Amino acid sequence: MRTILVTGATSGLGLELANRLMQAGDRVIAHGRDPDKLRDFPDRVVADLAELRQVDRLADEVLGNHESIDVLVNNAGVGGGAPGTGRELSADGIELRFAVNYLAGYHLARRLLPITGRVVNQAHDRAARRRLRDLSDSLIAERLS
Repeated sequence: MRTILVTGATSGLGLELANRLMQAGDRVIAHGRDPDKLRDFPDRVVADLAELRQVDRLADEVLGNHESIDVLVNNAGVGGGAPGTGRELSADGIELRFAVNYLAGYHLARRLLPITGRVVNQAHDRAARRRLRDLSDSLIAERLS
């Protein structure tokens, strides 16, 4: 039996993957922001990946409760937001989509690397189609410039 951590396991591809892995007999550690959406998973972790402090807490919890993870599936992601809403910043002052879709997965993988056999990064089509023309000025909030 493999142990697999799936981030973003509360909807879409992550939910489908987590359910199929459990049906196949794997031990799934399901991650999400909403504890109610995780209630059907026996092994679950709750964290908002938009805040790196919560990514650290998630990693600490996994490291404290598991000797090894066969696969980390970085699937969690944030879409483009409502039209006209403009750029959003994370709690850490980083552009929200960059923080969740890239930094959080990298940070989590780096923290869990000592106990993880394989890392799979899932890129969402919405993120891939997003134009990057404003990325350079949106990575870091003005206070860090």
